[in-house]
Amino acid sequence: MRVFYPKWFFQPGLPNVRTCAFLIVAMGIIGFGLLQSSILVHLSLSAPNAPAAPSNTTSANDAVIILGGGLNDHGQPHEWVKARLDLAATYNAKYYIVLSRGTTHKPPPTDKAGFPIDESVASAKYLVQRHNISKDRIIGDTWSLDTIGNAYFVVAMICDPLRLQNVIVVTSQFHMERTKVIFEWLFPLWMPTGTLGFAASRDRGLDTATLALRNAKEAASVKSLKVLTEQHRDKLSVAQFVMLKHSAYVAYVRTGLLFTVDSVCEDCHTWPCNWL
Repeated sequence: MRVFYPKWFFQPGLPNVRTCAFLIVAMGIIGFGLLQSSILVHLSLSAPNAPAAPSNTTSANDAVIILGGGLNDHGQPHEWVKARLDLAATYNAKYYIVLSRGTTHKPPPTDKAGFPIDESVASAKYLVQRHNISKDRIIGDTWSLDTIGNAYFVVAMICDPLRLQNVIVVTSQFHMERTKVIFEWLFPLWMPTGTLGFAASRDRGLDTATLALRNAKEAASVKSLKVLTEQHRDKLSVAQFVMLKHSAYVAYVRTGLLFTVDSVCEDCHTWPCNWL
């Protein structure tokens, strides 16, 4: 900073004036510097906070897998699904894999243009908008319609070709036991050297009566599943079951159209399938 002085400033006989002037200028420069520093500190403290770092930080996770759980009539994840996504976002991983195209129990909700909304797409949007997770780190499963399909397609179609060895599977507490049985059955067939972890989220948004019904259904399904896992112990047998017998994925031709959800399961002999 250049300082200009008037001509009289340098006239003889004015030492006290010059001294005072020097002090005033020096104090002004120092004060200006302190003011700038104060402004910068204030701006730093008042700037919007960046997203918090995940609390479950570990570089060992290749992926966090979030199971589907349905959409409401507006095409948004149910509260218990949001709880799964919120928990998944606390883990640091290379990829976040959101599962499920939808369900066999009811038609999917549609967007304004009339196209069906995939559950995995709605879940991906939630992770981006709510947790600021980069789109490049989210992988969507747009095929599966049930928990067996969740596990089969994510392992065979995503984890295996992308070599995602170390994964965490996230689902609701009420859904965890069945999820563990299915993933511990299928994951080692494709990823024999991989590691598999599980994390249960809260059963948010479910009242006591509804939760009791879900728990009873889950317990019955687990018993049936244990028989199924003993019948299909290799990749070929599992693929034949999923694609040729499972009622959610078998294609039946009627009047030239393919239907995948209107058949009776050949294993549990019911519709909807008890293993959905």
